[in-house]
Amino acid sequence: MKKADAFTQCGDKKEEEIFGLGEKFTVYLNSKSSKEYTIYNGLPQGSVLSPLLYNWYTHDIPQTTSKKFIYADDTAILAQAKTFGELEIQLNKDLETLHNYIENWSLRLNPAKSVHCCFHLNNHRAERKLKLFINNSQITHSEHSKYLGIHLDRTLTFKTHLTKLKGKLSSRNNILHKLAGSSWGSDANTLRTSALALIFSTAEYCAPVWDGSCHTKLIDTQLNSTLRIITGVCQPTRIDWLPVLAHISPPELRRKEATKKMYQKLVDSPDLEINPILQSPPKHRLKSRNPIWSRGNQLLSQNFNISEAWTNSWISSDIPNKNLITSQSVKIPGFSLPRREWVLLNRFRTGQGRCAELMKLWGYTKDPNCACNVPQSMSHILDDCPLYKFNGGISNLHSVTPEALN
Repeated sequence: MKKADAFTQCGDKKEEEIFGLGEKFTVYLNSKSSKEYTIYNGLPQGSVLSPLLYNWYTHDIPQTTSKKFIYADDTAILAQAKTFGELEIQLNKDLETLHNYIENWSLRLNPAKSVHCCFHLNNHRAERKLKLFINNSQITHSEHSKYLGIHLDRTLTFKTHLTKLKGKLSSRNNILHKLAGSSWGSDANTLRTSALALIFSTAEYCAPVWDGSCHTKLIDTQLNSTLRIITGVCQPTRIDWLPVLAHISPPELRRKEATKKMYQKLVDSPDLEINPILQSPPKHRLKSRNPIWSRGNQLLSQNFNISEAWTNSWISSDIPNKNLITSQSVKIPGFSLPRREWVLLNRFRTGQGRCAELMKLWGYTKDPNCACNVPQSMSHILDDCPLYKFNGGISNLHSVTPEALN
């Protein structure tokens, strides 16, 4: 079917009704307004059919020497060469081809919204910018170009992307803080659901791409803060406790699971251009780089399982009271408790709370002793103190028996 025949009348409905064309608009500025205009081309924003129709309209985009990556109306071309001069010649030729095609079909390529970026490890040529043009307008160079939400730096360390992502997660943690306190706030179920939807979903976007970076600690630090908000534990609490109490798998294991699933999907799709690279990956030259094909292949060969990995990590740790947890796949008791009881319970479980001994260590008090004149630790309050001790011990406290709750 020719493009000119694509917009034909369907039944008794005009093409404007079918494809959302013929929309009218008016421009308002202060108290004045323009006359009404009609749009006869383009696609409505947010329409379910818009991506499909755009792909249909541009399905015959011409072949280029450079590789093309297209998602909706975002298009990137990628070329590889030994010299910058070769890159300029190849990319300019392909840009001219694409510009002619786009102009021919009444579309517009905006040079102001287009950028180029070079990926290499030659620090002596770090400032080298390519001279690329679209219709005689030069394309701006960007040190950290952004494509589909991922910031790409020259050496592909993803430091810029993870730094920006850290700031975004910090802002969202502040929102979660508003829902919780040490003695008031939403219950653990509400906080956990909010964290998964608001914070973890953002933190794990395209994780298989950047998980091999050496800067992932920037993200893990923020996610650990998220888990502390859910559980209400103190800052010195061992990190291994946080995923167990919040009933959320450790962030690094969640990323490995996502990488394994993505790699398996790519391997099972022979028509993808990346598949030959996965079958015959390039030689691994840099120890600081860990691309998805090396990580994914390793996870598949090891038959990685997130539950088993989490269990083995927990068993091999030296955390006090770890015998309380028999399975990480089951929520621990007390998830539906009011905020104050939930927080106190978790602090007794982890052995880190506002007892006199720890308060002195943190610089909040000078006397580390309990009212019974013995150094007041969390275990002392629970097991030994004649004034406060609970006869059921930590096991019954963990199980939230009626006596423990009282």
